[in-house]
Amino acid sequence: MAATCATEMRPCDVEGVPAAARARATARRAAERQEMGRMTPPDSVSTLRRQPRLRRLTRAMAVLCLALSAGLPLALAAFWLVAPTPAILARTGLPSPDGGVLGLTIRITALAVSLVPLTVLVRGLMRARACFRAFASGRIFATEAVESLRGFSVAVFGATLLQPVAGAALSALLSWGGPSGRGAVVVSLGSDTLLSLLFAGTVAVMAMVLAEALVLADENAQFV
Repeated sequence: MAATCATEMRPCDVEGVPAAARARATARRAAERQEMGRMTPPDSVSTLRRQPRLRRLTRAMAVLCLALSAGLPLALAAFWLVAPTPAILARTGLPSPDGGVLGLTIRITALAVSLVPLTVLVRGLMRARACFRAFASGRIFATEAVESLRGFSVAVFGATLLQPVAGAALSALLSWGGPSGRGAVVVSLGSDTLLSLLFAGTVAVMAMVLAEALVLADENAQFV
């Protein structure tokens, strides 16, 4: 014989709770779990699936930084030692006289001048490589990654500032020691320079924010 509630004479379970109320509570809990499932972040399975992709991407970026660090100086050396004189003069914004040829000494000197900003940039690429390697190994919020990111921004900023100076020096060298023999100094400042400075400043601010986050995390860990 089914149990009944004393007051309302309705079927009850063994704990004295009406069956209809128990069903409503079960449905309400199921709806709450479904809503929480929509609001919570992706589960651990999807997170584990993203991690290999992130590691592959950061490793590829580290390899790219290394390849650029080795390839850019070689390409610059090939340009100054092999490129024809009209192409070199046009690159620096100087007129190209007919029949003029740049000597080997001028080419080597120009290569040395061009290597100054490029060396700073290569140093930044190596710092970026260290940052990506830290990301690939899972040290996303490590001090090494933050310091490498900051070093990359400083190097890009410095190389951008040195580029117009090196360009002016090259124009003076090629004009006085080139085929024309007439001295000229060409200073080039364009939107690409401003964009590079903006990029370097943005990365520097991001590195500062990450460094401050690390300090706050360490302080909070001391109170736990």
